[in-house]
Amino acid sequence: MGKPPVRSNAMYYPDLVPYQYFTVPEEPLPRAVGWLEPEYAFERGPTSEEFRSKLFELCSNPVELTRGFHKCPFCPRPPFHPPEVTHHHVPGRGMVPTPEYTRAIILSMPKQVRESRDGCEHSLGNGEIRVRGADGVIYGAPTLIYHYVVAHDYLPPAAFIEAVCRWEPPQDAGAKR
Repeated sequence: MGKPPVRSNAMYYPDLVPYQYFTVPEEPLPRAVGWLEPEYAFERGPTSEEFRSKLFELCSNPVELTRGFHKCPFCPRPPFHPPEVTHHHVPGRGMVPTPEYTRAIILSMPKQVRESRDGCEHSLGNGEIRVRGADGVIYGAPTLIYHYVVAHDYLPPAAFIEAVCRWEPPQDAGAKR
């Protein structure tokens, strides 16, 4: 099987295909899980509390961090309510946006997804997780996968759920909290 192409801003990969999101290839390539986009249907269903708890912990320590973040493509955007006056004249600068208009734009921008569990809160959408299955297969998922599971009922493949449930945090993980 050949390596998939590196894709610039795309977030969608079918579940369980080998993928490469970043330009530095890994060997073996991880299997994609949870790279969702609204244009593509995905499995929905309930998941166990054990799975959700361990998935949240995995997503709280991402790998392949990015400087920006992806927003949830399934959550509605905040409404945009522009003020009546959007621009005003400033001598020497011409027409510029009013502070009220700038504030309305900022308030209507999607925010980074934040999720809480057991008193801990984490920002999601700026990295990936890796987990190894019992058969040695490495699965890679965006940290937004936790949000997709709890907010949009995404049901990942059974092999990934099993790998997450088998995962044990590193012994020194408690020191990071």
